[in-house]
Amino acid sequence: MQCCNVTVNLLVISSNGASGDYPGCTDLAYSKAIQDGVDVIDCPVQMTRDGTPICLSSINLIDSTTVAQSEFSNLTTTIPQIMPGSGIFSFNLSWTDIKTLTPIISSPQSQYKLFRNPRFKSAGTFLTLSEFLTIASNASSLQGVLISIEVSSFPSIFFLFKFLPLEFTFMVFIFYFHNLLSLMMDIKSFDLFIPFQNAPFLLEQGFAVTDAVLDALSKAGYGNKTDQKVMIQSSSSSVLMKFKNQTNYDLVYKVDEDIGGAQSSTIDDIKRFASAVVISKDSVFPENSAFITSATNVVPRLKAANLSVYVQTFSNEFTSQAWDFFSDPTVEINSFYVGGHINGVITDFPKTSNRYRRNRCLNRGNQIPAYMSPVQPGSLYQLITAPYLPPAEAPNPFLTEADVNEPPLPPVAAKAPSTPN
Repeated sequence: MQCCNVTVNLLVISSNGASGDYPGCTDLAYSKAIQDGVDVIDCPVQMTRDGTPICLSSINLIDSTTVAQSEFSNLTTTIPQIMPGSGIFSFNLSWTDIKTLTPIISSPQSQYKLFRNPRFKSAGTFLTLSEFLTIASNASSLQGVLISIEVSSFPSIFFLFKFLPLEFTFMVFIFYFHNLLSLMMDIKSFDLFIPFQNAPFLLEQGFAVTDAVLDALSKAGYGNKTDQKVMIQSSSSSVLMKFKNQTNYDLVYKVDEDIGGAQSSTIDDIKRFASAVVISKDSVFPENSAFITSATNVVPRLKAANLSVYVQTFSNEFTSQAWDFFSDPTVEINSFYVGGHINGVITDFPKTSNRYRRNRCLNRGNQIPAYMSPVQPGSLYQLITAPYLPPAEAPNPFLTEADVNEPPLPPVAAKAPSTPN
């Protein structure tokens, strides 16, 4: 049982289920997320060779399974329309084939030698979209489901910076004594993301992914009216426009790059096909070498247009948080909710976010203790002395109409006959 009632209106959405505890998109990850009090569980839809929509974190099976060590390792191919480099893709295997693969837990902080839950790193089984919807419909605590039909965002450039001078140590009490004794620069990853269109490519190959999703929702009893809301997420406006023309589901536009702002015309364009937007943490509080430098006006501008704003991805590992948050995921969530005014979080550890919104120190007006105050953006960065300031970074770009507007989805092509493996 939960110890306290929810005190703040913060929507908690899973990221591949409780993927911090179990391999993502498995039965165990979804069950754990529901047990931990998540509001919405998510299913990133991929298509199999036999046309079955399944829940899988990546279209490339190498990312989340042992396919590279299986009998299907010879199916490695290169498809530039989807991603750079080679992969073994879900649409090259049947659902029967994929069920034989062993899941692998994600460890996004592995560069710091932080690996998740080794005891259950290969536990659980993958699910079809229909099986996912059955789990959701049987969970009375859920507010709804989020089904993601994505374009790929694949890192094309990765820079790793590491500054660990032995003579300097970072001390958090500089916040209180205003005495900068030392600093430690964090390993900071910088990714340049290039989008690759999955949905149009699949349509050209004869995989009607949007139709498969609509069919699964209909068969599971998720019509336009249901006790649980259905959220369709995509970074493709053409995908969302198709759902808008055929359903009354909640449509969520995912911005697949860090942004520093958005043009008014762009926000108006998004409102044509979505009621909510997913943005990155850096689009709210930009960082430089893991120090928050400022706050953008992205969230207030989107909310002023009556768009809900969800931010991703919140994790428990201390290396995933800016130094300003004291390596504490609760401080981070509090700063984004109270200081950033976001509507919801997307997290691979739903229990942490659910625990935060039950904190009895919240919603107490003037009686809120000082330690529940949000971090002031840039306050720690300003304490860095000149010799140790990280190199200045270019500001994140504005989101423009050209980033959002897309041509309609192409028709489904005739599917070529499949050949046995």
